Amino acid sequence: ISPITNNRLRLKQEWIADNKNAYFNVGAIRAYHFFPKPLRNRIEKQRNEKFGHKLAASLATLQRDIAAKTAVLQNAKKDEMSVDEQRALKDEIEDMRALYGELAKEKNSGAGPIFDVIVWFDGTQYNAVLNTLSMDKYANATPSSCLTTAGAPQGSSDAADAKSNEDDSEDSTVLVSLADNGDKPANVVYDLSSCAVLTNYRRSQKYGTISNETMLHYVLNVYDAGKLVSVVVAGGSHGTHVAGIVSAYYKDDASKNGVAPGAQIVSIKIGDTRLGTMETNQGLMRALYHIRENKCDLVNMSYGEPTTRCQTGCFPKGVESLVWKYGIMFVSSAGNAGPCLTTAGAPQGSTDAILGIGAMFSPQMVQSQYGLVQKGDDGVTVANHHQAYSWSSRGPTMDGAIGVKIMSPGGAIAPIPEYTLAANQLMNGTSMSSPNACGNIALLLSALKQQGLAYTPFGIETALINTANNDALSRVDTCARGYGLLQLHAAYNYCVKHAEFISSPVTHFEVEINGDNRRKQRGIYIRRVIDRENGSLSFGCSVTPKFREGVSNSVKLAYQFKCALKTDCPHWIVPAPFTLIASDGRSFEIRVDAYKVLQSSSAPVFRGYIYGYDHDNAAVGPLFRVPVTVCNVLSYPLPLQP
Repeated sequence: ISPITNNRLRLKQEWIADNKNAYFNVGAIRAYHFFPKPLRNRIEKQRNEKFGHKLAASLATLQRDIAAKTAVLQNAKKDEMSVDEQRALKDEIEDMRALYGELAKEKNSGAGPIFDVIVWFDGTQYNAVLNTLSMDKYANATPSSCLTTAGAPQGSSDAADAKSNEDDSEDSTVLVSLADNGDKPANVVYDLSSCAVLTNYRRSQKYGTISNETMLHYVLNVYDAGKLVSVVVAGGSHGTHVAGIVSAYYKDDASKNGVAPGAQIVSIKIGDTRLGTMETNQGLMRALYHIRENKCDLVNMSYGEPTTRCQTGCFPKGVESLVWKYGIMFVSSAGNAGPCLTTAGAPQGSTDAILGIGAMFSPQMVQSQYGLVQKGDDGVTVANHHQAYSWSSRGPTMDGAIGVKIMSPGGAIAPIPEYTLAANQLMNGTSMSSPNACGNIALLLSALKQQGLAYTPFGIETALINTANNDALSRVDTCARGYGLLQLHAAYNYCVKHAEFISSPVTHFEVEINGDNRRKQRGIYIRRVIDRENGSLSFGCSVTPKFREGVSNSVKLAYQFKCALKTDCPHWIVPAPFTLIASDGRSFEIRVDAYKVLQSSSAPVFRGYIYGYDHDNAAVGPLFRVPVTVCNVLSYPLPLQP
């Protein structure tokens, strides 16, 4: 008998035999503490309908009984019913009317069922069982799910459930024992033999299902020597959809597969269901530990929010350690706060260690996913160019960094959890573009491993950026598209051709900009009023190579390269032409003629780059980039364009 719920629980004999302790740990949890909100709403809608029908039937039956007894009382003759009998019948009718009034006020509590939790130690591991047997009975508002003769609640205290004696036609896994006299039910006994026996999911990779009605799958993790059990479910559809884009695998229908169907997923939940799936700092930091503990190669994080603070926070610093120390790639969504400038959010905008992904769509996506016919700019011909979703966040970050590094398709029809009762769903967002890029990178890493080629996150990111198709996104504004559209095959060929570079001991180049009354910026970002007198600005830029942990001093001592500095906007961006960069870095000057570029056009924003090449190995492409962004201060109303 559970001391918490007062439920009688029948355990399998083998559990008792396997238990190496002299006791079972017994706990309880409310289902609605971890059920996703859409599922709670569906269950309660169903229960309300059942509850309403059964309450109405109970009230109708009671009303008929009252009418029948009232007729008997009114038609009774003195010689057929004594005064005492009439008084007793009248009192009974009054009691029934009072009961009718109370029942008419009853409502479904919506509290949800309570599940027992049983834990035992078999000498090797802790096993746990979640008693979910009352779930379907609760959803269908049947009496055995809510009342026992001992008066212990089994999930709901609704009076109508207690009063209803209607027979339920569906099969039940709840066994009802009889009292000694055999004529009234005793406590409900839950036979747990049909419940899933689970241990920590990482160890067993087994899961259970709450019920056929809910279609909600769950896993259990046991902590603190069996004193704490974590019940883990999907907090919503988002995570399953994202994982499906990366590596869904359908054996009999490859058209449903994700980008990398052979990739193995390690699911780490950071969104708290009780907080509407909002992530917590504790959950994020634990996730970093488990990423390392599970020896992951690649991380996708389709989570984040806007921020004005860069290069700070324990989580971005933890990601930097994960990437630059342990060599794990980290990909993240750019954010859905566009189209304004500086909307690239955290965490990807807060650190250079994360590859931030913007969201684009193609004419083919418009037709196949959205069922629309996309027209060209002339309104007639079919469009043949890619575009950015309007809500895809834009760079630069507040400290001038690019904000969005590359773009990938930001919409997908992908699988969602079974509790939704739908096989898949169309979603769009940078939450979808990030796993698309992640799946492509998973294919790239897999190919490199099969070829026996070593790599570092910096090498892979450089390959992706240097081979990104910028021309394909020529219609997309520069602050949205980053360095271009991800190109998997070109990136693979780059890695094969430059195998020595992608495995170099350098983890990244630290860029620091000082000037225009700002210090320690990652790029140049000018957004103030510029006039002729102060239109030409000078900035100091220091670039320092950072090495992975454990690199010998001799490697650092020997490291240096002749750095050729170039720009794609020479008419208004002028860097020093050359510098020599050793392991301790080097500084050089950058001049930006903001007034000149602002006079050249009424465009709202101008973006250019400074590229740093190894002069002796220019085929590798830029080793680092310095973004330069200049905003035009516009006066309203704007002049009409011809």
